[in-house]
Amino acid sequence: MNDLLYTTTALLDATRRLLPFNLLLAALNGWRADSMLTLIVWALLTLAALWLHWRIAFDVAVFRRWMNENADDISAFDTALADLGLRRTRPHVPLAERCRGAARLCKRLLLLTLLQTVATVITACT
Repeated sequence: MNDLLYTTTALLDATRRLLPFNLLLAALNGWRADSMLTLIVWALLTLAALWLHWRIAFDVAVFRRWMNENADDISAFDTALADLGLRRTRPHVPLAERCRGAARLCKRLLLLTLLQTVATVITACT
């Protein structure tokens, strides 16, 4: 289980290297935006990238804590999320499923970065 936590944490942590690239693409797109459609696409891509970066940073902190402490009692974390109104109470989610969900976040950020790159190239070429 510790290997799974370590690998997931390392994967999540690696995505923070994309933040400067996402910000650069956002700046280029915003600078070159010349129509309302371009501005809307730019805003949506930028907000989505910021949300994913924030969510991944939160998951890194959580997975690091689980790595350093006992990850067998994750129910206390779920209860805290429910108490804060951040998540509905649901049955126990296994650690492996949580790790797969974190990996999906990384894949979404990579896909979003690709979309942001394509939007920037299209904006630059027009």
